[in-house]
Amino acid sequence: MPELRTGFDYHLAEARRSQLTDKDTGEKLPTWVAVCDACGWVGHDRSFKVTAEDDCLAHDTTENE
Repeated sequence: MPELRTGFDYHLAEARRSQLTDKDTGEKLPTWVAVCDACGWVGHDRSFKVTAEDDCLAHDTTENE
């Protein structure tokens, strides 16, 4: 389990807007990413918010056991 940073009692990841750059065109693509401020964990870029929220739930469930 990643160690918690000072000031945090548990993991609570949230979905946040991100931008991924298309390798071919260089265009910025709006994406979502799961982030846990308590431990610094960052999930994968996702196309949909609901998918990033699923990553949040999986992280929190695993790390708070």
